[in-house]
Amino acid sequence: MLRETSAIGAEYLGDIDPNGLAIPAEFSAKRQASGMVGVSPAAELYAWLIRNGMRRGRESALRSTSPHGIAWLPPELQEEVAEILSRGERIAQECLGYEVLLRDFSS
Repeated sequence: MLRETSAIGAEYLGDIDPNGLAIPAEFSAKRQASGMVGVSPAAELYAWLIRNGMRRGRESALRSTSPHGIAWLPPELQEEVAEILSRGERIAQECLGYEVLLRDFSS
């Protein structure tokens, strides 16, 4: 999408779980290594998920995640996300629905 739209940047929101953080972090790192702009975390939306999202246990007993995925997030969110993941919890991006976007994030 970045190439097709000639965008100068993009923000991403995904699940707060190991894969949901590792995938965009790795994608962004690969783009940057190739001299392209990376993908940034949608910090305001991730902060909303942390404050309001429903926390559920992950299917896997894995209780850690790649530090690279957590490091992709803004510093002010990293500690709380690490704590969520260390407890074996996850927050699905679907907790932040269309109605919330219209109510809380529209100009």
